[in-house]
Amino acid sequence: MTQTNRFPYLENEHFQAVKLPFQDEGLSLAVFLPKKAASFEQLLAGMTYDQWRALHKGWTMKQVELKLPRFSFQTDYMLNEPLKRLGMKTVFSSADFSNMFSGQGAAQINKVRHKTFIKVDEAGTEASAATAVEIVESAPVPEVTMTADHPFYFAIVDETSGMILFMGSVAEPSDE
Repeated sequence: MTQTNRFPYLENEHFQAVKLPFQDEGLSLAVFLPKKAASFEQLLAGMTYDQWRALHKGWTMKQVELKLPRFSFQTDYMLNEPLKRLGMKTVFSSADFSNMFSGQGAAQINKVRHKTFIKVDEAGTEASAATAVEIVESAPVPEVTMTADHPFYFAIVDETSGMILFMGSVAEPSDE
């Protein structure tokens, strides 16, 4: 992708940087390019919170010809171990979540999973992130078991009006 436009621009002896604004969202994509390929790790190591704050004031509007490759990637992280190392150990074993559940069983966080996605192309930047926390409750033995291991339908219903807002089917359910 090649684009020439007025962008916030920043340059020093280590890198060039440009900010690409999102449309009507008050967000931007900042791209930092080391002046030498070998200094990429140094650039990352030097990008501390204090350094970022110091750079914040240095951006100036410049006419920039930007050549940037299209890219897209997504990642999926399990955060259990990093959160435990940060001191959040009891939520995975003995925290009190009793106000969240009506049953008498104990509950604990089973999984903390974080997913991210970014796509940059001529149309702009698309990005998302979501974190899911799975809490499991130990409870008495269930009276009924339902295993959806074969095709089934589902619907989202507005309980006030009874209107079906969304419906669909799962033709090949899997364990995930």
